Amino acid sequence: MASKCPAEFVLHVHFETREDGGLIARCDHLPNFYLSHTDADLLREDVVPALETILSDMYGLPMTVRRLPDISEALENQIPMPPYIAGEQSYVGCAHF
Repeated sequence: MASKCPAEFVLHVHFETREDGGLIARCDHLPNFYLSHTDADLLREDVVPALETILSDMYGLPMTVRRLPDISEALENQIPMPPYIAGEQSYVGCAHF
């Protein structure tokens, strides 16, 4: 069943390293969003399509999701930062009415 959807919103995805070097992704506001993979890069590639699928089904509308850049990306890598492995990453969701 479709629910009322805001035009634009932010989701925070939490990343945790696995014992085997892989990665887990979850989102507190979407309990049915849980990804786990031995390859951290492949997992990161799956986040946006998984969020779009879940949100589109949840709201009954086509949804797009994009990752917000971190500070080093926003400043075009002017600030040296260690590679991102675990922590939190923000994504913006947008409904297409």
